[in-house]
Amino acid sequence: MQPEFVDALPHSVIAIGPEDAIIWCNRAFRVAFALGDGPLAGVRLFSLRDWYFDAPEVHEALAAVREGLPEAVCALSRDGGPVHEVAVRALPSAGDGAALLAFTDISERIRAETDRSRCQAQLEIVNEIIRASTSRMTTAAILEAVLERTLALLGFDAGAVYLVGTDPALAHLRASQGLCDLIYAGAPTLRLDGPPLDALLAGRPCYCETYLDVAHEEGELGVFSAASVPVSADGRTIGLLAVASSNFYRFSPLERDVLEAIGIELGAAVRRGELESAVVSEHRAAELYLDVITHDLGNLQTAALAYTEALAETLASAEHPGLVPLRETLRRGLSVVRSIGTLRRLRGDAGALAPIRLKTAVEGALADAGGMAVEIAGDGVVLADPLLVEVFANLFGNSRKFGATRTRVVVEEAADWVVVRVEDDGPGIPDEEKGRVFLRYTTSSTPGSGSGLGLSIVSALMERYGGTVEVRDRVPGRYAEGSAFTLRFRRPS
Repeated sequence: MQPEFVDALPHSVIAIGPEDAIIWCNRAFRVAFALGDGPLAGVRLFSLRDWYFDAPEVHEALAAVREGLPEAVCALSRDGGPVHEVAVRALPSAGDGAALLAFTDISERIRAETDRSRCQAQLEIVNEIIRASTSRMTTAAILEAVLERTLALLGFDAGAVYLVGTDPALAHLRASQGLCDLIYAGAPTLRLDGPPLDALLAGRPCYCETYLDVAHEEGELGVFSAASVPVSADGRTIGLLAVASSNFYRFSPLERDVLEAIGIELGAAVRRGELESAVVSEHRAAELYLDVITHDLGNLQTAALAYTEALAETLASAEHPGLVPLRETLRRGLSVVRSIGTLRRLRGDAGALAPIRLKTAVEGALADAGGMAVEIAGDGVVLADPLLVEVFANLFGNSRKFGATRTRVVVEEAADWVVVRVEDDGPGIPDEEKGRVFLRYTTSSTPGSGSGLGLSIVSALMERYGGTVEVRDRVPGRYAEGSAFTLRFRRPS
C-alpha cells in the first residue's frame, strides 16, 4: 500500500518488488515521466516509457543494494533529455529484494556546472590570447597564435586575419586556420569599401547566425555562423578578424564583446610590430652612419693629421703660426670620432672583465698626449676590458687640450683597490665646476673646452668596471696649479 505522505514529496519516488514490478509511485513520478493516471501497480519498471528506465546504471545500482549496500546512486539520461540522479535504497517492509528509487532532476545543476567550466576555460583562453598579443613574438606569429586560440575559444572550424596595406580599402590575408574556404572563399585580398565589409571600415562588426531545425548533413560544408570584427589601432580600422563555423551557433553578448576586444588587442599588436620594425630600421641606418663616421671620416682625419705633421717638418725652419691650431683642430676632430666609437661600444653588451696591466693601457694612450710629457710611476693589474686605454686617452687629451705641458700617472695598491692618480700642470678646474665635469656635454668655462664628451666617457667606463673617479686640485686649495684625477679600480680576486 502506498504511504499517504509520498504524494507530498517534491521528488519522484517509486517502490518496486523483488521482480522489479511497481508496488506504488507518487504523483511527482507520474508527472515527471508523463505516465498519466492509469494503474501502474504490477507493471515492471523497466518496461515503462519504451524501456526508458532499462539502463545498465540503474540495474547496477539495484544489484548493489540487493547485495547489501545501504544506498547506491547513479545518473539516468536518454537521447539528450533531462538528467536524473537516481538514489536506490532497500525497502525491507515490502519484502526481501524490494527497493525504493528516488529520482531528482539535476539537469539545471549540470548545465550550470558545464557553463561554469566552459566560462573558466574561455577565460583561460582569453588570458592566452592577451599573453600572445603582448608577447615579443613576431607580428606573423602573434596573428597565428591569437587566431588559433580564438577558434578554440568558440569551438569554430575556420578563421582568418586580413590587414590593410597602402590602400586602406584593400585588405590582404595574413593568417588563416582550419577550413579557410569557409572565410570569404579563402580570398587572398578583400575590398572593404563595399557592402557588407564597408561596415568594418566604419568600425562596426558583422555577425551571421542561422538557425535551422534540421540536422546538418554529414560532409556538407557551409557557413552557419560567422563573425567579422574590425582589427583597429589609433582609432581606425587596419584589418579584420573573421571566424566561421559549419555548425549552428549563437554568439552571446559576452562572446561578441570578447571578439571585438580581441580585434583591438590584435590592432595594438600589429601597430607595436610596425613601430618596432621602424625602430630596427632606424637603428640600422644609425649604425651605418656611425660606421661612416668612425671608419671613413676617422681615416680622413688621421690622414690629414699625418700630412700636417709632414708639412710641419718640411717648414720647420720658418714660422708658420697657422700650423699649431691646424694640428690641434685635426687632433680634436679625431678625438671626437674616437669618442663616438667608444660610446657606441659602451652601449653594446658589456663583455666579461679580465685582469689588465695598467702600464700597458697608459702606454697605449700616449699618442693622445701629443707633445705633453707623461711620467708613469708604478704599475698594477686591475679588472677592466680593452676599453681601459680610453680612460687614459681621454684624461691625457683633456689635459693637453687645456694647455698642460706635463702629466704624471701614479699607481698605488691598496687592500681591495688599485688607486691611480693622474695629475697635470694645466689651468685646473674651479671648485664650482668640479661636481659637473663628468656629465655629458658639460664644458668648462675655459675657452676651447671642446665637446664635453671625454670626461663623461671616463666616468661611464669606471662605472662599467665597478670603480670610481673623482677630481681634486693637484695642490690642495690652489686649483689654478693643475688638476688631479683619482681612479679606483677593483683588483682581480
